Amino acid sequence: MSSKRLALVAMAVALAACAQEGAQQAQEMEMSAGAMEDAAAAIDEMRGTWVQAYEAGDAATVAALYATDGVYAPASSDAASGRAAIEGMLTETMAMMVNRQLEVTQTEFGMSGELSYGLGTYTLTAEVEGEPYEANGTYLVVAKRQADGSWKIQAHVSTSDQPPLMEGGMMESGMMEEGN
Repeated sequence: MSSKRLALVAMAVALAACAQEGAQQAQEMEMSAGAMEDAAAAIDEMRGTWVQAYEAGDAATVAALYATDGVYAPASSDAASGRAAIEGMLTETMAMMVNRQLEVTQTEFGMSGELSYGLGTYTLTAEVEGEPYEANGTYLVVAKRQADGSWKIQAHVSTSDQPPLMEGGMMESGMMEEGN
């Protein structure tokens, strides 16, 4: 075989390999798009459950949405690590409020491998010690796919335009007193 023919055969093999690799990448991208859609639907459902349980004062249901080693770091408060600590923090915070209404709007979603993230805004309205309370802020949630295929919150961080309700916050500082 001449060197020209050998070069042409090598080029044809290389092109075929590239075409096959391109087809594989296209298939993986399609699978990734499907996986992303599935993850987005699961995260939407989880967010809806979080909001409904929070409004109902069901700290146990909210905490169950977190991974066993998950972290919840609400605005201006220490982070709670692990489901029991998260449930305890939520129970304490929820006990201070009545008529909780939480509006959450996800503005961005992304996924890479076994992790996904959601970024958005929220408005929380409630009554605290008989006074109206409203907090607006942003949140970032990182969720991780579990071995069983479900998604759990691995990390949840939020900001707020209000001081925390607990220790050193509104009640202790007197911000909830009449005239403040």
